[in-house]
Amino acid sequence: MGKHFTDPKMNFIGGDTMVEQLKNHLPTANLSVIKKPKACEISECFKPTSKDGNYILDFLTHVANFRTSAPRCVVDEVMSFLKDEGDLQRNGEVYFKTDDCHMIMYKH
Repeated sequence: MGKHFTDPKMNFIGGDTMVEQLKNHLPTANLSVIKKPKACEISECFKPTSKDGNYILDFLTHVANFRTSAPRCVVDEVMSFLKDEGDLQRNGEVYFKTDDCHMIMYKH
């Protein structure tokens, strides 16, 4: 989700932004990036009073208490994004497809 919503002031920083920053600030560093596709079940995120759904939103956005601490327009934008990008399954569950981004920095 970070490649779609990056705002360092709110601590929204995705893997792509981190890789770019590392390459800019440490140009001689050896950096390997491994991306693995994954799908997260996010159905509970669409229930505003769901404790689990709010934890999932916090995890996806990297912001504690995201639904209540972020500006309403940002929450609406993120929820719209998740709805548009989500994959509705037959059993009514919604899955968000993304990549796990693993960064490994090493020196010779």
